[in-house]
Amino acid sequence: MITRPQTVKGDDPAGDAGFTLTELLMAMAIFGILMAIVGGAMLSGFSTIRTVISETSDQADVQNSAEWTTRLLRYMDIPTGRTAAIDQLGPTSITFYTYSGTGDRNDVPYKAKVSTIANANGSTSLVSDIWTPTMVAAAWTWPEPAVRRTLLTVPQGVAAPLRLTLATCDTLTECTSVKREIAPAVLGPVSLDVGEVPQSVTITIGNPAEPGTLVTQRVRLVNLG
Repeated sequence: MITRPQTVKGDDPAGDAGFTLTELLMAMAIFGILMAIVGGAMLSGFSTIRTVISETSDQADVQNSAEWTTRLLRYMDIPTGRTAAIDQLGPTSITFYTYSGTGDRNDVPYKAKVSTIANANGSTSLVSDIWTPTMVAAAWTWPEPAVRRTLLTVPQGVAAPLRLTLATCDTLTECTSVKREIAPAVLGPVSLDVGEVPQSVTITIGNPAEPGTLVTQRVRLVNLG
């Protein structure tokens, strides 16, 4: 019986020819296209994540700024030796006295200023300055320096991140209704009629170029109105 020799695949020269140059080029081209698609999708995803993180951070800064400013304003009062609770008021600045307890004690009248300042790089910041009082000859004084806190910064070319409006009431009506709204055009002292007192301050804080970040709050002055 004659047995035919079997052919081993590994010994077949035609079965170990590998890829041709054309096949390699086509595979590399397909791989390059897939990498470009995947890379573009990843970059787009990273950009979206960065945008969401930035917007979330901006919104948190605005909310924290509003809460801090509200706390200062709410407990505004007239300290001994002064005739008014508000020293100066402007469209983007207010200087006043407050018992909000921003320092080591909450039973003394701190002097506070919430305002916007221009930075060297062209941006604008919302800041608060707090002066701790000392008693001199039975009257309060507020020596320098103040403690500054930067609340919010907006880019160059953007309007100020703070707007202020003061509402007053008449003590004859026990301040049950607003007498008038004061939206000052320039910084200066507040001129009030006899019997008229500040009732509330409306603040708008945020980046005016991003309306979605703006926070508007009406702060009732518990010690005055």
